This record gives sequence, structure tokens and C-alpha cells, in this order.
Amino acid sequence: MTADACSRDGGSARELDYLYNEIDKLYHVYAHGCGVSDCAYWMLYDLEVAGGELPLAELTGSWSYSKQTINSALKTLAERGLVELSFVPGSRKSKRARLTEAGQVFSRRHILPAIRAEERAFSFLSPAEQEELIRLVRRYTEALDAQLTAVEAADAGPGSDAEPPTGPGCDPGAGPDCPVDPGRAVPAPDRDRPTHSPYPVDQKEDCA
Repeated sequence: MTADACSRDGGSARELDYLYNEIDKLYHVYAHGCGVSDCAYWMLYDLEVAGGELPLAELTGSWSYSKQTINSALKTLAERGLVELSFVPGSRKSKRARLTEAGQVFSRRHILPAIRAEERAFSFLSPAEQEELIRLVRRYTEALDAQLTAVEAADAGPGSDAEPPTGPGCDPGAGPDCPVDPGRAVPAPDRDRPTHSPYPVDQKEDCA
């Protein structure tokens, strides 16, 4: 992203698009430099943060990737010997993922340095700025989910030419003048994207 690209739409949603896509690009390039896909990177990231082991239900619930995409990534990581998949003790249905010894070595070399880099970058903001950034991004994400859901509902419904709701956050079934508390999450369709960004990541390769 160039400075000129952002200056064209300063203070607009388009500028935020550029910034989110730039962040996605940074993670994409880093993950592939480590030899893994975006999805596999975030699975290893979660496992590292959790101490090396997590139930699959928690892994799939943490991200907006589809379960099929996550399972494909974990299967490939297991084939590479970085992750071990097994049943949760006492269960023959629920599974868990655990970093193997090779996975721990990989994580210390690639995942932990990235986590530390994130922490250093975040520390450039004051504690108040950190809280405000998270609050505003969450509020915008929820409002965007509501607006996109409304557009999809309008496209699928009989009145497809109707304008979507225009409030800061809106229940798509409540009509055009229906702003709601931006802190209330509005259910959105299952979009195959990581939750750190409200925009889809262009993943041309299999996520594994």
C-alpha cells in the first residue's frame, strides 16, 4: 500500500480497507515465508498461545475459517509431524490438537518471534490507545457485519431493489431505521476469513 493510495480516501472506509488488507498481506507473506499457509499459521499461533494443546472445538470456534478448511490445515500439519491429533481423554468423539516436539521447535523458530513482534508493535500505542483501537475496530466490524448481512438478505429476498439499512449497526429484519447498540454482535453468514480482520483474505492455495 502506498501513501498516495491512502491519501485518496483519508478518513474513509476505503482507507480502512487498505489498512486491513495491508495487515493481511503482512501475515500472508510471513506465514508463507515460514513454509505454511495462512490458516495453518493461525492454528500454530493458537496452539502456541494456549501452551501447545487445544481441543479442536476451540480451534474451530476461534476463527471464521470453515471447519473443513481448519481440518485440512491440521491434517497437513499432522502429516508434516508438527501437530498430533488425538481423542480428548475419556471421549471417543471430541479430538484435540497438540504441538509435537518438532512443532514446538517450529513454533520457537517462527511463531513465537511473530508474537513478540506483535507485542512490540502494539506497545507503540499507549494503554488508552490500545483499548480505544480494539473498541473501535470491534464496533466497526459488528456494524459492517450487520450491513453486509442486510445486503445479502435484500439480494435473496423478494424486494431485492430495496436499500439496505443505513444505521451504524442494524438488525436486517427490523427495517431501514433500526440502529442498534453497536456493542451487540449481529449474527453474520459463515465467511471464510480470519477474525483479526473483517475482510476476506485472498487464499488461492489450499489452507494447509
